[in-house]
Amino acid sequence: FAKTFLRPLISLYINLAGSHESAINDPQFYRTVAHWLCNDWTDQACKVYISAFSGPNGPFFNASRAAVYLSHLPSGSSTWTVLHYAQLLESELVVHFDYGNPLKNLQKYGQMSPRAYNYSRIHTDIYLYWSRNDWIATPQDIEKGLVASLQKGVIKGSYEIPEYNHALFTIAT
Repeated sequence: FAKTFLRPLISLYINLAGSHESAINDPQFYRTVAHWLCNDWTDQACKVYISAFSGPNGPFFNASRAAVYLSHLPSGSSTWTVLHYAQLLESELVVHFDYGNPLKNLQKYGQMSPRAYNYSRIHTDIYLYWSRNDWIATPQDIEKGLVASLQKGVIKGSYEIPEYNHALFTIAT
């Protein structure tokens, strides 16, 4: 989903926004938008908007709190972060940011292409909470990208919460 649907949106966003901070830093702006988008008249549109990017809303989604959730989103980030995410989607590798210039990469990383993140250096116990309804961090991404890169024995537990989408891991009770 993310690669097919989000990549064109990310490209458009980068072309329009440039390489600066990506979110407006005015909480009142987001409260106003959230109030307009999530009210008694537009309740269904609000639910669709939230689930469009993170997966279907399950029974743990509290629709009466949707305006509160949206009043804090999107939180500030940079176009560089969005671009890096697009690179990860495109390459399907978990590597550092690619500067698009082998000499710049050489200067930053000591090699012509960006280095892979070395998850084998993680020794902390990890408990994974995941869902098949998460369209951002899919089970395939977790299995092929994260789990395969970790040392044996680091994962102490893996728990699927089937009704959750990506956003619900943050906002559900």
